Amino acid sequence: MFNINTNTLSSFHFLKQQQANSAAGINNAIVKLLNDPHKRSIALTYSFLSEKRAYLNPYHPFYLLIQAYSMFDEVLFQQLFDDKGLSPYCRLLIQSDQFVDIRSKVELQEEYGYWHNNYKKFSINLGALGDIQQLLTTLLIHAQDPAFNSAVSQYHHDTGFTDNLREYIKYVEDLYKINSRLLIVRVDLSYSQDFCITDETFYTHTSRFLKRMQSNPLFNYLEGYVAKLEHGFERGYHVHLMLFYNSAKKRGDIHLGKMIGELWRHDITKGQGSYFNCNTDEHKATYPICFLGRLQRDEQIRMNCLKEVGIRYLVKIDEYQRLMKPYGKKLLSRGKTPMKQIKEVEVIVNPFS
Repeated sequence: MFNINTNTLSSFHFLKQQQANSAAGINNAIVKLLNDPHKRSIALTYSFLSEKRAYLNPYHPFYLLIQAYSMFDEVLFQQLFDDKGLSPYCRLLIQSDQFVDIRSKVELQEEYGYWHNNYKKFSINLGALGDIQQLLTTLLIHAQDPAFNSAVSQYHHDTGFTDNLREYIKYVEDLYKINSRLLIVRVDLSYSQDFCITDETFYTHTSRFLKRMQSNPLFNYLEGYVAKLEHGFERGYHVHLMLFYNSAKKRGDIHLGKMIGELWRHDITKGQGSYFNCNTDEHKATYPICFLGRLQRDEQIRMNCLKEVGIRYLVKIDEYQRLMKPYGKKLLSRGKTPMKQIKEVEVIVNPFS
């Protein structure tokens, strides 16, 4: 077991954060590789840097995978998190990489500058492209093993994902029993990369934001909401927010998304915050079936997409928080289950305590 005393407490916490972040990055990349055939088909490299090296494509899941894996130490992880263990997705990578040793082959190197959307530039050894394809193929083969699927099902059960998905889908269905037409707004609340945000600051900001929902006119005619606190490998701390408005009384979902983001950026975080408005026309166009904006209960295809894609995404497992969050700290919150006599949602003041 990792030995700590008062002199090593700071470095111990740093190591835990580093390994948890790496494990979470691996986890998320593997999930994308397995569940999204479109992302697997994206070109691995962007352009040539030299005869022997090329830039990694930041939109391919391997970009995230190799960054996280390069900082991951399995032995150290087991010492730091012996009570929680690796996710089945991380174990799948370790199993698949036994005979490839991809980290030594790719020779990952950070290059000067950024791509658009603040993606760092990384290059790899062109000679490793065959090894990368071998690893990805092996991952897909091992993922078909019934033992892996059983481990994933158990992981979903143990982390509460299965119960949360059922509960939050029912919550949305209950909202639509009261009002057949709702205006759905999705905003991601995060931070500028210029600031280093602690977990304490993050929890303070999110609690302040939810309290503000009780009094700010932006949230008039709000019927319900779902909020998920997460930590991403590249984005750090952020909140996924889905809001359900009475569409007969509230219009302009694009403008609402922008104003909510600005509230977070300027009022709640005092300039430290950033946001992404999912309701812009440009972003809506990226959905094969878009459930954002005005959605009626009888639009069955869009309703199914809201529940099976939108809600599933919000309640997904956050591997970093699974490993690092204080025991008892809630990461997922929603409004109270609606009743016919309630006209507006009751926001739980301290839902994450």
